Amino acid sequence: MDVRYLLWRVRFVIAGVCIAAAVSALVHAAAPHYITVEVARTSRDIGVGDVIEASMIETTRVPRAAVPDRALTAQRARGRVALASLPKGTVLSAGLTRGPDALDADPHGRVALTIGLNELSVPLARPGARVSLYAPPDDEHAQARLLAADVRILAVREGESSMLRDAEAQADIAVAPEVATVVLAHASASPLLIASAPALHAEESTLATTTPKENNG
Repeated sequence: MDVRYLLWRVRFVIAGVCIAAAVSALVHAAAPHYITVEVARTSRDIGVGDVIEASMIETTRVPRAAVPDRALTAQRARGRVALASLPKGTVLSAGLTRGPDALDADPHGRVALTIGLNELSVPLARPGARVSLYAPPDDEHAQARLLAADVRILAVREGESSMLRDAEAQADIAVAPEVATVVLAHASASPLLIASAPALHAEESTLATTTPKENNG
């Protein structure tokens, strides 16, 4: 009788341990979604080409999962150059800004930014080359669209893969400030195409009009 009573009591102990373990596992799995990290964001609107100063930055905490790639701390953001118009509250990242050397990257008052290159354009991407920059064809546009002419290529390198995009070649380029925002917006959506300077005004260009579907057979 005593043994049965003891076993009956032990059942509740075991059940309690199992419930505690389940709750612990649930909390552990959910923890990353509640962990916050400190990031720097703009305290006011910032224009293309503006040097980011301490008075333009404020810090905030956001969930780790919501932190953009290569987000900057306030210390690292100071002194960098905005590559696009940044509304108040924009979380600052390396993709939206450039180091102080960007001001001296091109002697003609251009701003420097980094873009992904379509694989068709990699052979034409050479440091020092002057090219035209195109957005690739998409569901709404049958042909590539010219984004900027007389673009200077500063450097070319192999990029890193991310959750949203496979590894792709990247190019540091210098463009006129007035087109930097448009170029950056298209570059964030897909790798861009380039055409050499002699093909700037050509009506047909293999790089400008070939769609990915045609190349995939």
